[in-house]
Amino acid sequence: IRENVSLLYNDFNTYSEKLQILTLLEYVNSDKKVCDGVGMQSHLTAMNPPAIKFKMTVEDFLEAGHEVHLTELDVGNASPTYQANYLHDIMEDLLKLKLAGAEINGITYWGVSDVTSWRKTEKPLLFTTPNTPKLAYYKVLEAYVNMGLYEE
Repeated sequence: IRENVSLLYNDFNTYSEKLQILTLLEYVNSDKKVCDGVGMQSHLTAMNPPAIKFKMTVEDFLEAGHEVHLTELDVGNASPTYQANYLHDIMEDLLKLKLAGAEINGITYWGVSDVTSWRKTEKPLLFTTPNTPKLAYYKVLEAYVNMGLYEE
């Protein structure tokens, strides 16, 4: 009895392996729906994949009837401004899809602060230290404000 539990296929580089994942899930679900969706381990850089490619991957999974969860989200960056704008664009795209009824059912950041991240030299998270938010943090909140989901 798993009526309240989703079974997900969770993997990295889903934006690069999208067609193979869709084929696999079609096979797994060929007799009956066993796998409900895709967990997208999202260890990104602020240049790879481009935000539009990430959005298109999410849309393709959704259009195939799968729920989507962003898991392990972090964004390595060469520039705090570029990281912030990249995360803002991704979040705004996801929130638009969600507000339109898409089954985007989880976003999990892969840590709180850069100092404790497994990618600490890439400064991938929303906080420098647990009490020091970065521009990326404010840009993610801005995406929620722009979509009417958060008031300052």
